[in-house]
Amino acid sequence: MLPLLLPENREKTIIVISPLKSLENDQAKRFDDMGLQAVVVNGDTRSKKRVLADIAARKYRVVFMSPEMATENHECVETLRTMGLRRDILAFIIDEAHCISQWGGDFRPTYSKLHKVRTYVPPGTSISALSATLAPKPFAEVETGLLINPLRAFYLNRGNDRPNVKMSMKLINSSEDYATLDSELRLQDVRNPDNIPKTIIFAERRMDVQRIWDHLRKRVASSLERCIDFVHAGRTVPARDEALERFKSGQTRILVATECVAMGTDIPDVRRVIQFGIPNSLTTFLQRAGRGGRSDSIQAEAVLFAERSAFQVQRPRGAARNGHPGDQDSQTDTEDDDEQPTYKKKVEDALRLWMEATDCRRRVADKHFNNPPRPLNSTLEAPGAESIPGSPSKRPRMAPSSARRSNEPGLPLVRTGRHRSAAIAALQDWRSVLRNGRYASAPFSIFVVLPDELIRSVTYDARIQTLQQLQEKPAAASWAFLKSHGQELLDILRKVDEDYMASRRKGWRRRGVPDLENVPEVIGEDEDDRLIESWSYKDDTLRGRDVQDQVFDLDTMDNGRPALYTQGGIQSRVSTATLLHQERRRTHAPVHHASALQAWGTGLPSFRSRIEPTALAPPPSLTGWFSLSPSTRSMLFPFSTPSFPTGITSAESHASASMSRSSVSRP
Repeated sequence: MLPLLLPENREKTIIVISPLKSLENDQAKRFDDMGLQAVVVNGDTRSKKRVLADIAARKYRVVFMSPEMATENHECVETLRTMGLRRDILAFIIDEAHCISQWGGDFRPTYSKLHKVRTYVPPGTSISALSATLAPKPFAEVETGLLINPLRAFYLNRGNDRPNVKMSMKLINSSEDYATLDSELRLQDVRNPDNIPKTIIFAERRMDVQRIWDHLRKRVASSLERCIDFVHAGRTVPARDEALERFKSGQTRILVATECVAMGTDIPDVRRVIQFGIPNSLTTFLQRAGRGGRSDSIQAEAVLFAERSAFQVQRPRGAARNGHPGDQDSQTDTEDDDEQPTYKKKVEDALRLWMEATDCRRRVADKHFNNPPRPLNSTLEAPGAESIPGSPSKRPRMAPSSARRSNEPGLPLVRTGRHRSAAIAALQDWRSVLRNGRYASAPFSIFVVLPDELIRSVTYDARIQTLQQLQEKPAAASWAFLKSHGQELLDILRKVDEDYMASRRKGWRRRGVPDLENVPEVIGEDEDDRLIESWSYKDDTLRGRDVQDQVFDLDTMDNGRPALYTQGGIQSRVSTATLLHQERRRTHAPVHHASALQAWGTGLPSFRSRIEPTALAPPPSLTGWFSLSPSTRSMLFPFSTPSFPTGITSAESHASASMSRSSVSRP
């Protein structure tokens, strides 16, 4: 609104593209109340030719229209082009811009054609995309769909967290378990309508809306039936408008609705929002939850009523009849996308993470929407998480694979262990270089340049060698930079594979694993699911070159960038821990346990001086323990000489810059 108040813009018009008629009417009324003439042009507009003539004559300062009117209606398009030639259009504003990604397919295909509005106006005319629920992935799609140049655009990210809206989840037996609402609303004993908190109940289907409305009306006294109403697109426009006005005024206390009330409806005193049934995305749920607590002076709540089937694993067809215990794959290092169970009810990944969170759910939402950082209460538990079936506080651990690796060098079909970790590190480094170099001024975050989901997928499957094979991966289908950087990604993976094969061939000896002297024994897992390995040396000697990389594999680490050490065909990765200098390893000097040094951390590089011999008390048996848990961040090497090697080093921490998404409105 502010640009319209400037003197130089007094004869200019702003065009607002809005997804819903109710939203257009509501916002137009607001502008009229502020003294700025506004008009709505949609399928319900009467005397459309006269209204368009008034728009061309600059009678209105703000024009609200749908994507269909702006791109497909011939009369409307010609009016906009005429105004564009006269430079009468100050800006195009795409409200609820996440709809470009969410609805731009078969549902509202015109949303994918909004880039056409650029042809109506001279270059340099402002085009703004606003949304309060725009995650990084749809952010990139909006940017591409509107032909926004990231190097010339301005971005503002206010986040979408609503601290005055408490969010929780409750389970229902099915999508028709309307009786569950009774315990939440407690309408049976209500006699005064003012005792009913103003509530919006969202459902996915019109039939569900009417059934919930009918169910609730039967639970209240006859004098209170008019306090419950419903709104969906099947009602006439006057009926919808009347229902919303009654709800705004407080005559209606409970409004059952579909998506038509979810966007843009600004009713400040809504204290409770109920989502009955799992919606299609976390974006949809937070958009609807944002209808509550519009006034910062009230405390509101948003409750997701989720079907139990969303947490029940679906047994594969024929598994109970033909399955055998030994048929299960024993390999534990599998691609993340392939090891997820199949649930009876399909739920978007981000929404499932939110639903299954055991601590503060705002962390999940903040990460998904790239919200600005702020302090959160780490001691909070997610309401309703304790009732999720089949969701223990600690997931059961997988038994170690009994499969032995082949002792012949050759590129495997999948990357695992140290090989995959090196590939992940290489792609993360490349992503940082791109983001901080070529896209240093770009608005999107590092996760848009190369999403973590895509990194996990392509680093596992070593069969991906061509762009065609890369495009077939589901995680790559929505990657915004597939065409521009796809081949570069493949080249990086190919280099990692070459280095891996070279390390395996270096000093290769055709010896079976049982013949090796220093074979680690997996004795358990620590609290972070990292393997703890016990290494025994038969002749009190660290025979580094005799142990092939198949068994000498220190691939567990935290989020830090790995430091890579190579000796005799061995490449080991550590984070803040250290590794004995390779010169010391070449000497095959006897080494003993350093019991006095129980924790080596990030300050280890300062220990370059000699250690007094009294600090070294060799244990009865020469056993080295390697624990790479983040809590200890240590690696204990046995040694007998009272000095540290001079080659101590530590890994650098991996820092990634992130940019904010575009969001200037609140849900």
